[in-house]
Amino acid sequence: MLVMKLSEVAGVCICVPRHERISLDVPCSKEEGIWDTLGYYDGKIVTICDKAIQKSLKKKFDKDVELREKLEKLSKSREELILILRELVRLHEHSHAFLHTATVRKSKPSGKWYSNLPKEVNGPLTEFITYSVINSLKDEAKKLFVTVFLEFDKYVPKPYRNWREIKKS
Repeated sequence: MLVMKLSEVAGVCICVPRHERISLDVPCSKEEGIWDTLGYYDGKIVTICDKAIQKSLKKKFDKDVELREKLEKLSKSREELILILRELVRLHEHSHAFLHTATVRKSKPSGKWYSNLPKEVNGPLTEFITYSVINSLKDEAKKLFVTVFLEFDKYVPKPYRNWREIKKS
């Protein structure tokens, strides 16, 4: 759902830019930050780590009473929240893929510039794209996805949170 919205917001037809797989048992990346522990993009395939998503939400839900109350007001079950978090992880990883496949200049083929981007640039751009897509949703869906995104965004490395500076400009 959100990956198709990425195509619409970006104004291009990317559909699903890379192949995708859901991993039920393969461990996820050991990178920093919550999104990188729940899924990853390796330059070819987007991998969604389903068990990690379930564990992460359970841990967060069990520990954070304030978040649980916020989400219960939106009357969402834990199963629905797992699906929402999974969609956010998918969107985040496909946003990396979108940046990877984008052609910035005619002189540079797609992907060449991306591999040279420092994390301090790649991370905030990916987060900004992710936020822009969910912010374009309507009403209840927007409120729910933004709430979950912002909550998990607290657990990304500090440079990733610089997407908020892009948003301000």
